[in-house]
Amino acid sequence: MSFGLPAALLLHAIALAVLFLAPRPTPLIPPPENSIEVEFVEEIPKPAPPAPAALPLPAKPQAPAPSLDVTPPGGTTAPRPSEVPVPPPAMIQARRILSDLALADPRSRQARKMLPLLGRNERMEQLCNIEAMAQLRAWSHDLEPDLTIAYGLAETRIADSSVTADGAAFRSRKQWFVLKYRCTLTADLTRVSAFEFQAGTTIPRKDWSRFNLPVGDKPQD
Repeated sequence: MSFGLPAALLLHAIALAVLFLAPRPTPLIPPPENSIEVEFVEEIPKPAPPAPAALPLPAKPQAPAPSLDVTPPGGTTAPRPSEVPVPPPAMIQARRILSDLALADPRSRQARKMLPLLGRNERMEQLCNIEAMAQLRAWSHDLEPDLTIAYGLAETRIADSSVTADGAAFRSRKQWFVLKYRCTLTADLTRVSAFEFQAGTTIPRKDWSRFNLPVGDKPQD
């Protein structure tokens, strides 16, 4: 068995121990000398002259970036941000049916008498129109609707117990506005059970006659 490496480590440890345990030599005291106080004055460096301003180099003309026409795998050109279609605003869902209160008002006595005399489809439309005016009044205090026409701008779609009026119109303060609504009635078609709507922009006066919108100012029963 070789003792080379352990012996070297042992010697190294002994040498370190000797260095730490050996007495330190007494420092020699030099003979006294006449001391002279010397004051060191730091020389203030002179400021360097300013470097001459570098003249601006003319900007290199940059070539216009090539326009990338990204084509999706289907083969049609991807629409630019300005061409991305904007989804239409959501319909307003009625939280409470208001046509019952409107018909219960004493001023609606004539309407209550006329509704049973109307045909099925017309009675459904009139009930939904009454609901539309009540919802518009509750939705915005700036609106004062006095007349609603379900088929003002487009024909209505009537199913078993629902009326869809995508081209309706309503009048408020002598001005006609675009209206869209979805109206659901009870099974006996006597009351509105669900309603949602969307009020649109004004209809120009020049188009009133084209859509057969009454020009008269007085509310019609």
